Amino acid sequence: MFDMIETGKRLSKFRRNANLTQMEVAEKLGISFQAVSFWERGKTMPDLSNLVRIAEIYNVSIDEILNNERQISAIKNFIHNDEAGDLLEIISIMKPQDIIRAIENSQIKVDRFEQIISAAPYLEEEVLSKLAYANANNVESFSQICNIA
Repeated sequence: MFDMIETGKRLSKFRRNANLTQMEVAEKLGISFQAVSFWERGKTMPDLSNLVRIAEIYNVSIDEILNNERQISAIKNFIHNDEAGDLLEIISIMKPQDIIRAIENSQIKVDRFEQIISAAPYLEEEVLSKLAYANANNVESFSQICNIA
């Protein structure tokens, strides 16, 4: 998973290197400056579309922002191949509609139902329900279903 605090520190550093305020970044992205502040403090993560735009604004790569090879590989795979193979690496920065689309197109690969349980805190109820239903064949015990509830 993402180390949100370290990522936030890098976002703050890149913003300052670009000689921008949080307000200026927020205006470029069409969001509130509070969202930028939350990212930089490691409280939340920018979603995937904002992450791409942030990299462009700061003139850095997504690799430099995330600094985690597995996450970077998962994001590049999703962006370039429209495939969300390693769900847990990118679920926290995907928009709900992107997750639903990926589920409906069978692009999210879940090998074990425990992966869904681990992703549950990042998912809205509707998305979690669709993901669990699409991967019902991976259920090994009733207790796994109870863990989601």
